[in-house]
Amino acid sequence: SDDAVSPLERLCLESVEWVHLQSMEADSIMADARAMHSDVCLQISDLRAHIDAFEISDLRAATAAQTTPALAIPLLPPPPLQPPSSPPPSSPPSQLPSPPATTTPLDSTEHSERPRWATPRRAACE
Repeated sequence: SDDAVSPLERLCLESVEWVHLQSMEADSIMADARAMHSDVCLQISDLRAHIDAFEISDLRAATAAQTTPALAIPLLPPPPLQPPSSPPPSSPPSQLPSPPATTTPLDSTEHSERPRWATPRRAACE
């Protein structure tokens, strides 16, 4: 009877030890998984920061590209219009063709560039 209990107790002790070792191994695997998860989260956070910084600089560049010509176009037409109306007979005729010629290509170039920049930005943001 004592001999029959002894192998059973031994089997139980071995099983408990095996389960304990498996539990320790599982804990180690979980700790590694948590560390990897933490690393991945940090990498994702860094990537998001880089993406945000890139998008902000892109938006600033696009805004600057759209704002600067818009400001430059209204500022350019008033000076050419005022000198011709004040002294029409003297040398303003030579000044008249120059500003409209420079203003017109800038207008057409800027307007043709704006849709190209505006459309992809809107599509990318949505």
